[in-house]
Amino acid sequence: MDGDSAVQNAHLILLNICTIINLLCVSIYTAVSFPLGTTLGAGKYVNARKLSLTALMVSVIFAVVVALVLYYCKDLIVSFYTSNDAIKELVKENLYFTCIITFIVFVIAGLNATNVACGHQMNVVVVNLISSYIIGVPLDLYLTHEYKLTGIWISTTLSVLIRLLLLLLMYFFYLNWKEVSIIAINRSMKKEQRNSFVESLRSSKMDNKINNLLGVDYNDDFEEQL
Repeated sequence: MDGDSAVQNAHLILLNICTIINLLCVSIYTAVSFPLGTTLGAGKYVNARKLSLTALMVSVIFAVVVALVLYYCKDLIVSFYTSNDAIKELVKENLYFTCIITFIVFVIAGLNATNVACGHQMNVVVVNLISSYIIGVPLDLYLTHEYKLTGIWISTTLSVLIRLLLLLLMYFFYLNWKEVSIIAINRSMKKEQRNSFVESLRSSKMDNKINNLLGVDYNDDFEEQL
């Protein structure tokens, strides 16, 4: 087998591994976005924030486990795909980048789910556009020309890393949980339902212990914005 064919086959194997990992990320995305959106729509933005942070921690744990499995079982995993020694070596050389990408995309899945649940889908689109196309494509062309297969995976790693950093900046410095919850309530309820909801908030404030147990952080300002 010539060098170009070995590179192509190795690249396909790495892509297949990433596709399988991405399916796990989709599972996390689905598991987080729906309950998070429901919690925000109920006005429990404190609980929503806790749920989001918990999801991020779970994503990190999953990421570490999967990355370690890939790293320590790389010989076994690669043997499922091919018996060609040249292809095996190419895959194992670049599997390190796949481990790093695995860790990053799991965290990104949790962040994307939070953005979608909060109605910030456009933020995800803009971040993907910047990281994958404006920065990612030129970087990919240059590194692929210089380093061939390794260049492709270096550029992919840098692209998802930039995406992660942008999403983290928005998560910690831009996201306003109270504002998002108010918008969610206004979108999901009619005027009569909102009035009834405000009345239930006022009655719930009678007992601070119940509020703390429910994770509710309502105040007069919150009511006025509904």
